[in-house]
Amino acid sequence: MSGDSESRKGYVQRNGIAARSVGAPGRCRLPRRFASGVLRAFTAAVALSVLLYAASSANAQQVAGQYIVRLRTEPVIRHLLRSTRVAGLSSDSPLAQSAGRVNLSSGEATTHRALLRGEQDSLRARIASLPGATVIGQTDLVLNSLAVNIRAEDIDTLRRMPEVAEVYPSVLYHKTMDAALELVRASEAWNSRVGGEANAGAGVKIGILDTGLDINHPMLQDPALVAPAGFPKFTQSSNGICIPNDRQFTNTKVIVARNYVHQLPAFDPNCDAMDRDGHGTFTSTVAGGRRVAAPLASIAGVAPKAFLGNYKVFGTPGFNDSASLSTILSALNDAVADGMNVINLSLGAQLGLPPSADPLAIAVKAGVEAGVVVVVAAGNDGPGSGTISSPGIAPEAITVGASTNSRTLAFPLEIRASIPVPSALQLMSATPGNGPAITAELGPLPIRDSASLNGNATACTAIAPGSLTGQMVLIERGGCSFQIKIINAISAGAIAVVLFNQQANQAAISFTVGTATQIPAVMIGNPEGLALRQFLSTPEARITARIGAARSALPTEANRIAAFSGVGPSTDFGVKPDLTAPGSNVYSGTQRNFSGGAQFDASGFGISQGTSVSSPMVAGAAAIVRQMSPQFTPAQVKSALVQNAAKILTPISDGVSGVMAGGNGLLDLAAAVTTPAVVVPSSITLDASASGAQLSRVVVLTITNTGGTADSYQLTATNVPGSPLVDIRFSSPSLSIGSGASVATSISFTFAQPLTGIVEGSIELRSQSSGRLLTVPYWGSFTRPVVNLTGVVNAASFSSGSTRLAPGSLISIFGTQLSTTIATAQFLPLPTALGGLRVLINDVEAPLLFVSPTQINALVPYEIANASLGILEVSLHGQTSAAVPFQIAAAAPGIFTLSQTGSGRGTVLHGLTNAPVTDANPARPGEVLAAYVNGLGTTTPAAISGAAATSTPLQITTRQPAASIGGINALVTFSGLAPGFAGLYQVNVQVPQSTITGDQPLVITSAGIASNPVTVPVRQ
Repeated sequence: MSGDSESRKGYVQRNGIAARSVGAPGRCRLPRRFASGVLRAFTAAVALSVLLYAASSANAQQVAGQYIVRLRTEPVIRHLLRSTRVAGLSSDSPLAQSAGRVNLSSGEATTHRALLRGEQDSLRARIASLPGATVIGQTDLVLNSLAVNIRAEDIDTLRRMPEVAEVYPSVLYHKTMDAALELVRASEAWNSRVGGEANAGAGVKIGILDTGLDINHPMLQDPALVAPAGFPKFTQSSNGICIPNDRQFTNTKVIVARNYVHQLPAFDPNCDAMDRDGHGTFTSTVAGGRRVAAPLASIAGVAPKAFLGNYKVFGTPGFNDSASLSTILSALNDAVADGMNVINLSLGAQLGLPPSADPLAIAVKAGVEAGVVVVVAAGNDGPGSGTISSPGIAPEAITVGASTNSRTLAFPLEIRASIPVPSALQLMSATPGNGPAITAELGPLPIRDSASLNGNATACTAIAPGSLTGQMVLIERGGCSFQIKIINAISAGAIAVVLFNQQANQAAISFTVGTATQIPAVMIGNPEGLALRQFLSTPEARITARIGAARSALPTEANRIAAFSGVGPSTDFGVKPDLTAPGSNVYSGTQRNFSGGAQFDASGFGISQGTSVSSPMVAGAAAIVRQMSPQFTPAQVKSALVQNAAKILTPISDGVSGVMAGGNGLLDLAAAVTTPAVVVPSSITLDASASGAQLSRVVVLTITNTGGTADSYQLTATNVPGSPLVDIRFSSPSLSIGSGASVATSISFTFAQPLTGIVEGSIELRSQSSGRLLTVPYWGSFTRPVVNLTGVVNAASFSSGSTRLAPGSLISIFGTQLSTTIATAQFLPLPTALGGLRVLINDVEAPLLFVSPTQINALVPYEIANASLGILEVSLHGQTSAAVPFQIAAAAPGIFTLSQTGSGRGTVLHGLTNAPVTDANPARPGEVLAAYVNGLGTTTPAAISGAAATSTPLQITTRQPAASIGGINALVTFSGLAPGFAGLYQVNVQVPQSTITGDQPLVITSAGIASNPVTVPVRQ
């Protein structure tokens, strides 16, 4: 829309419904063209008038499937992130995070865990009452969830239970490890500097602090190796509980086997070094696994000839799913004493402590000072800023974020046409559901977009019989179950279904089809689906589609920062992560000992993702650098990896960008092993200060010439576009350094005026001998979010209505320095981190619609329904605003207006025609109108914060509001959430027969609070 200010951003796009949030600068809210544009599209898509809705829906029979049920109460790790009591953890409290499981034994964690278990037990009892339903597992750490086997027809019932936030199918699609190695140029490094793969990592010892190793795995065996003198090392026990010793879990490659299970807080039936979870086997094979021919690819670790040390700090699944601080500290101490050259910790916890107060960060620092390279996962709590896990906060550690891989194993979907086909559509990867197997080539067949069939983009309603005979059909995900979509396609004569993900920029997922097994169904990603939809609208193109008969290795978009990857700054406002490596859907070794383990596969190979995967990739790379340059200190090994990282990463949409998202770039091992110099420190932190502070900082860099001859280096500075251009001066912009020598040089950072915003850029160091360019990132924050004391208001009425707010209210938050970017939510459910920013209301993360430097649009979480006072804070780049209080009411209605001011014409439709009420088409006495309202509170069934409201069943407000038109009481025939939207309520009101002609005020009252008055044109 031309002329819109930058703050006029979209509310949500879902199922083809665009509800745009446009308004005057600084007032981003529901729309000026709401009635004429948005609601017309909305009504066409979902038959908006509630007058026509039936309360019941068909109960289709589906086969049983496995699902993960996420409960609404935050899991332990999220709770502790916001708890000031975390600082009081005792020295034996479990802190470790690994494979998505965290277990802290602090009093706060124990109390919260008991709360979660009580909620889960209550939910278990109700699930058990569903036919054939069983609970097969539960988590309460990184995810508050139950794993269930349940009939597909009971999924909607499960979703409507008050505790349930979402229900997900528990399936994945696959990418390979061999592709990941090429992304980080491992083979090139092997061949150019270390004598090939057969010598990569030789003599270097990598310690793995994890769940143990499967000693029988082929990637962890190498008869050609000979253990160094003094090895193997292993646990010896005489306590009558553990086995006599762990020597049986060592071989010529795995030269250490220690376990610390006896230190864990719970009884464990397996007190040995064997892996029964799978996470440790996976991380060790990524770091240093020997090459083998796996079922899906030939794979190897980054340092395949390295020795491995097994330090088991986690116990048996179901007994000790987490490690304690005492086990990690003991293992770290032993790994240093055993002479490990590199230690990998694919674990972490969100403590919120500075490195100087974090006992594990202190221990990591000591290990580095002892000469050991320590590599740590950044954590999987992104994309919000300030989500680096402990001990990744340690400045001395190499902290690793995760990026996407370059290929996937999926069925090929080919598009052909009588006109040129866009390159992105010629060959796509299609992920199958659990319907009939594709055993023979399907097509080529004509393909049609279901949106072209009466706008039925999601195929949630019946499609005309015969309209798809002999064709494939493209259907958008969302709005109803996959079974309903496919059955509707079958009824219309379709041969196959191609679904696409409706969530912006998201890849395909695996899915369950229930009883709709008559035809094949596959899914493609969101960008591909939107592009295919557009191409299918081309007239006379004679477009066909073909699905291949077997899985193939297909290219996908690589080097995009993974949405889960932990984001900086560190808790001391330092630059973290340091660099990034592939960590999304990587294929490597799994354990084969215990089927109840989180990463078990009978083949010994499987898929995993997370910074737990990217971290050992960098640990393997550190081993190669250490092999090539054994004289390097840990800080110099870190520099070789960080300063040579490739700046080719793409941040996630509306997420944090720059060095805080991906560090200095993607791991480039070939460049690291040929670095012309190393620099200490490897990044420059300008700290964090309040907006308007002065900048005057001097930093000393020590540069060491790692080449074989004398070299000179030129120093220059560059800033990130949009960052304040600070004055950077070098004491010596040109340095001549002899081979192996080191020179210290100082760099001053100043700015003459008070600073506001993020200062970011790089110091560039160019070798004059080789021409190679090394970069040292710098970063500083001169912004602290400030929320105006009266800046939290109803997003519909603003100052025209009540100052109280209700659970489920859409709110606007006004202030300064609220964000360093402008970002808009692109899909439902609404995210709780947008542009790196988070809003906390009573320590609960609020779903976000829009963020900008002066305004945030958010939704008050339903979880605070029992509170009378709300405390709101905005967190950005590790800095948190002062708390702003507001009053909470059971309901606090506001009516959306066309003027964007909270007064004037309301957003009201005619109930029968769904046409906007206007001067040319006024309301009539006796007819029913649909008004669009905010802040009507809780519903039955319960609403889920940030999720789209359902149409079957409708979500009715707990309290029936009253209405008046022209001062006369009006009958309310419906009050509930508008289906397909988050936080938008609809109230159907009958115009009193006695209403006189003219612009009459409409007021809606609930819980004793009246809305802002809006006008409705009424004519006799």
